[in-house]
Amino acid sequence: MSTLVNLKIGDLDFDNQLIKLSHTKNKKAQIIPMNRTLFEVLQEYLLYRKGDKEVYLFCSQQIGKKLTNGGIQMAIKNYHLKKGINSHSIHKFRHTFAKTSIKNGVDVFTLMKLLGHSSIKVIKNMYIFSQMI
Repeated sequence: MSTLVNLKIGDLDFDNQLIKLSHTKNKKAQIIPMNRTLFEVLQEYLLYRKGDKEVYLFCSQQIGKKLTNGGIQMAIKNYHLKKGINSHSIHKFRHTFAKTSIKNGVDVFTLMKLLGHSSIKVIKNMYIFSQMI
């Protein structure tokens, strides 16, 4: 979750549709692609939100103040409750992304890089499991 709360507007490269992740679990910077939907949503969000490149992308109600892990968890929980979803974990988004990617033909090595894993073991097990479903 620290990756998300530490994203700054300057980490978004709209020209190349990339996001630079500086604060990752394994402490290694990562660059990931933005799909068209995310690209459009983030551009619209920033039209409303505004801010320079050093401002946190997702802030508290006080513009520029970093959103906390608890704030993100609460926002996700409230969103899910409104939608009738019982699972509230942000990790569920990663898991859903991984399963959907596998089902759409993303190879295990690409997925490993996108998720920032240094070992293929976790992805391989998920890949094998998804093929059984």
